[in-house]
Amino acid sequence: MNRDDYDDSNHYHNGRSHSGRRVNGVTIGIILTCIFACVLAVFFWIRNSPPVADAYQSSGLPSASTAPVISEETAGTSVLSPVSAVLNQTISAPTASNQVSETTTTQTPPNQNTSGGTTARALDAARPTSSGTTPVQYSSHVVAEGEDLNSIATQYGLRVQTLRSVNQITNILAVRPGITLRIPDRDGQLYTVQSGDMLSTIARRYNPELGWERLQAVNGLKDDKIYQNQQLFIPDISTTVSPITMIAATSFTSPATGTVSGFFGQMFTNPATDRQEPLDGILITGKAGSPVVASADGVVVDMGFERKGLGKFVIMTHAGEYKTTYGHLEDVEVQIETTLAKGESIGSMGTTGTDYKNPTLYFAIEQNDIALNPADFF
Repeated sequence: MNRDDYDDSNHYHNGRSHSGRRVNGVTIGIILTCIFACVLAVFFWIRNSPPVADAYQSSGLPSASTAPVISEETAGTSVLSPVSAVLNQTISAPTASNQVSETTTTQTPPNQNTSGGTTARALDAARPTSSGTTPVQYSSHVVAEGEDLNSIATQYGLRVQTLRSVNQITNILAVRPGITLRIPDRDGQLYTVQSGDMLSTIARRYNPELGWERLQAVNGLKDDKIYQNQQLFIPDISTTVSPITMIAATSFTSPATGTVSGFFGQMFTNPATDRQEPLDGILITGKAGSPVVASADGVVVDMGFERKGLGKFVIMTHAGEYKTTYGHLEDVEVQIETTLAKGESIGSMGTTGTDYKNPTLYFAIEQNDIALNPADFF
């Protein structure tokens, strides 16, 4: 190859190099233009989007101004005991005016988040069961001739206590043909949220292994916020509330003056077994020597002493196939077959059969051997 040929070839390659630089410059310009356009688009989108607070209000959920919400993050770190919890209720001495009245409650499905005014608090770890964490579903059942709570519960694979709780039945004999019952798809209970409640404290009170996350999921809640008077379904135990109230055939009153420190269906340490079990009555804490009276007219049918368990106890029967039990008494003033009117003295409050530090009355109501929630009666 001669020198002239080499120079021509070098001139050709230099021409290609200059052309490539021009192409690269155009490409970079196009990319920069696209980036600038994207930035402008994001800017105008953010500028024209509604504020978060406006979007929240437009969703129909209660705003902070109408129902201030306290979640687990703002509720602090204090832990309430599973027995006294936040629902301690003070009950007064029985009076003749303490009658059970018939009421009808309109039930909001528990998978809806509703506001009842004062906000309760929210939230703690989930426990899977055969029911899972899918929201509870309800169906309706019209009682047919020959059916009773036992047969209906068996038909749906539920406990009698579940049907009693969901339908607020205080008199199982009132379940007659033609009455419509709500049937949940799993065992459990309905609970009405009180002021100051959180999902975590509710879960701990009724089952230490039931976490707030599962309680939230079962009730179809979008977050951990709950509201006073909202009704929640608590899976796997049993208690109160719902659409039809079946009036008790017998009028009951509180058997003692004091504070309710243990609630029906709540997990507690059974003094007879030292195991955690659902409480099938209530515990009333009061002063030493406080009188304990008959909750309704009836007859003493059993009494005795359990060194570890009920301690000194009295059992009475009443009209309508009801039975009441009074435990941990300090003194007993009646005998078997004693007939008592409502409000007449049975004995005094104590701690027998337990290691409780404060005088505590165990009180239970049953009908046909089915435990009922005393709170439904007075």
